[in-house]
Amino acid sequence: MRYLTVGLIGLVFALTISGCTSPDETKTDKTPKPNNVVDVKEKQYASIEDYQKEIPANMQMNKPVFELIGNNLEISFEVKYTEALDTKFRNTKQPSYYSVIEAEGHDKFNNLLDKENPPIYSNDLTSMKTGNFGYEYKVILPLKSKPTELEKKELIDGVNFALVFMNHDKETTNVFHVLDIGMAE
Repeated sequence: MRYLTVGLIGLVFALTISGCTSPDETKTDKTPKPNNVVDVKEKQYASIEDYQKEIPANMQMNKPVFELIGNNLEISFEVKYTEALDTKFRNTKQPSYYSVIEAEGHDKFNNLLDKENPPIYSNDLTSMKTGNFGYEYKVILPLKSKPTELEKKELIDGVNFALVFMNHDKETTNVFHVLDIGMAE
């Protein structure tokens, strides 16, 4: 019985000691952060295709300006995105692009524009300038020949053109036929 009592006392003593640890041993990496520090991890998107359906409802565009300058048609406009869409563009791994093309169903400019190789521009918001309204977009369409007076009128009419957004493979994801009026609310 004596050995049993000593054994039980030893067991109780061992359990008591193992439950006690020094304050240094109980520290963990779970230190609380101050209330004003927020961990924000932006979601990464693979391509513009991940959110292409959101673009029309989450952007505004002022009415583009069309100018014939030398042998080029220059089209300038500004686009403003909602904060959420802006963040998505900025956190997309693959690049996206934009261009202006002749509106679908129009064949007015076959002799004036190279429809097979329209100029394509990077839609990198981190490097784009901003204007009074939003990001500044500019497209320069080189003319293959001198336009007639009638063709000049048609070239500066936005109804004849469409803004297109493209994915990393330069395949069209969105087409906007509003270059005659813009999309400003």
